[in-house]
Amino acid sequence: MRVEAGGADRVKFPDAIRGGFAESRILELHGARMVQRNFVPGGPSRLQLKDLDAVMDLNSP
Repeated sequence: MRVEAGGADRVKFPDAIRGGFAESRILELHGARMVQRNFVPGGPSRLQLKDLDAVMDLNSP
């Protein structure tokens, strides 16, 4: 869900959630990209698939 859908300003949103549990290096590095709505992939999808496979393995009997 987009921040605007809730009536908030996407430019102010990263600063609004700083200092709590949402504070992270990812927010610091990619916050501007989120504000600009720049969702160009920055890495190979095979790495995401590897991580998803690892999660699925955790849930296997």
